[in-house]
Amino acid sequence: MFIHTFRRKRDNTHTLNRIYLFVTLVMVTACSKPLPNTDWSTYLADNARSNYSDLEQINRSNVHALRMAWIYDSGELQDGASVMHTSPLVIKGVLYGLSPRLSPFAVNATNGQEFWRRTDLSTNQSSIQKNLLWLEREDQQQLILTSGTQLMALNPQNGETLFSIDLTSYITANSSIHDSPKLFFKDLIIIGIGKYLIAVGPDGEVVWRNPIGTSVSGLSADTKRGWIYVATDSPDPPHDLSNREDGHSNSVLAMDALSGAIQWNFRNIENDLWDRGFKTYPTLIGDSTLSIVAATGDLLLLDRDTGQPLVPLKKIEPPPDDRTENQSSSFQWLSSIELTRQNFEITNRNTRSQEVVTNSLADVDLRRLAFPSVQGGLLFPGYPPKAGWNTAYDPTTNQLFINTQEVAGVMEMLQIPVGFSEQDEYMLHCARCHGVDRKGLYAGRDARYGAGGPSLVNVSERLSARDIEAAIRLGRGSMPKIETATEISRRAITNYLLTGDHDLATNPRTTETSVIFSGPKVLRDSDGLPGNSPPWGTLNAVNIETKELRWKTPLGDYPGYSGSNWGSENIGSPMVTKSGIVFMAGTPDMKIRAFDSKDGAILWESDLPAAAYSSPITYRIDGKQYLVVGTGGGALGPPSGSEYVAFTLP
Repeated sequence: MFIHTFRRKRDNTHTLNRIYLFVTLVMVTACSKPLPNTDWSTYLADNARSNYSDLEQINRSNVHALRMAWIYDSGELQDGASVMHTSPLVIKGVLYGLSPRLSPFAVNATNGQEFWRRTDLSTNQSSIQKNLLWLEREDQQQLILTSGTQLMALNPQNGETLFSIDLTSYITANSSIHDSPKLFFKDLIIIGIGKYLIAVGPDGEVVWRNPIGTSVSGLSADTKRGWIYVATDSPDPPHDLSNREDGHSNSVLAMDALSGAIQWNFRNIENDLWDRGFKTYPTLIGDSTLSIVAATGDLLLLDRDTGQPLVPLKKIEPPPDDRTENQSSSFQWLSSIELTRQNFEITNRNTRSQEVVTNSLADVDLRRLAFPSVQGGLLFPGYPPKAGWNTAYDPTTNQLFINTQEVAGVMEMLQIPVGFSEQDEYMLHCARCHGVDRKGLYAGRDARYGAGGPSLVNVSERLSARDIEAAIRLGRGSMPKIETATEISRRAITNYLLTGDHDLATNPRTTETSVIFSGPKVLRDSDGLPGNSPPWGTLNAVNIETKELRWKTPLGDYPGYSGSNWGSENIGSPMVTKSGIVFMAGTPDMKIRAFDSKDGAILWESDLPAAAYSSPITYRIDGKQYLVVGTGGGALGPPSGSEYVAFTLP
């Protein structure tokens, strides 16, 4: 009996051992099974524009070990003045991007080896296209982009054109086609172009169009509601800022995706004279919330069904003005979630800087929201826009991450002679960016960090007449084409820049103009740094549940001022991962950084070939996670670049 019992126990033990061995083998097999590849198939990660990835291989404990995996040079720099803002896509191991001159390409996402590139689609226009569009219909895959005046679909396998649609009729004066936001939703390509929002069907036909009346800054989509959310920029002002057609400017719109019908409209600024339209994409949070950053440096939270604000708003009205054309009801809403300071403080760097800035502001109207004038009005926060192109939302912590900048600007009107001459044509079309004296729009002595056009003094030493006319007609580097300039205007401007004011034109303008809108320019000190007190750029985290700012940390440096902790102007967007890492580039010191989402501490940084004024992406192939960013440079002064840089763990 004892022996029998022992044998039974031994048999049971063997059975248990066999079961344990089987389970162990299953677990080992499961653990050794390669992780599925993870694509980055949509601009800003998804149609909600979360800029979020659930990848966790790169985390707080190992991010410091990130190393460069490969570099791909997309080529085609334009006289060292190019910029490259495109955030690439990765689908099934292939990375798709754009060169500075908007040539599409495809490379191996694990090593950067080129598969194909379309150089015949290169344009001489401003390379400010941010997003490519990937779509799949049944068995067909398409890569969507804009080139020149064409909306194009390419075969992702070889780059060959599948179809092309001429959008010339949708382009209005001073609008650009190549920076148009694009969205794929329920078999429709939805694109903001000029002052229109249009939907294109599978065969390239226009299904619907809506005359928004101003430029579209960003598009998001809610599949459950069947709605798209549209952010719009400020209206294009006439030269004297009067009798404008605002359309749906400075607004967030909810629209039916299949018909284009507007469901609601929230307007942030009424009668915007300060170029403070929305510059960012709406981000969809949870089931019912929309977030968007205003150009005034505050965060708006709206109900997705109604457009009603979910945070308290304060109405800010401009001071009285004697000019009758400005007596319309102007005002702006300011959210209680203030990401930037709202009150100007002069730079405290040193006495010389203070003196330069004080002299620059001697005749400037310092009142908040003062109407633009020849003397100029102070803007703070100023210009460029106070946030990048989008926020990043982490659903696991319910936090929103936003890059901002706090720099002062001056909004001016320029006084020009009445009549028609070569100088008049230059003043009308070029002075707002290159200055009345052709010396460029930089308030300080150092133009390295300036926003605005460079000096055109002695331009004949580097450009021919043909080059200048081509730049006016087609655009050049970061300069968009001047669509309002006629042939005779182009000839007059060219002759003025090359030889001086010798009247070439014979056909006078029918409408005389005495002042023109210059647009804002950054207020700078003697060293070309911002004229207000730092910080000048920050990365911020907002708790969506409490609607409070959780942390703020300086973002970036200027070349030559490393370690200043001042922060810098920045262009681009953060990207956040499930592992608690916020990746951000976009600064003139030509670096990419990893921040801890808990407290904003810098966990890693790396030098780049040029500044990355774009949004980083991440993906996984064969079990390895990669981080990629496009390094275009140029926009804030550092050298231009054309490289896409990939990082991974050893």
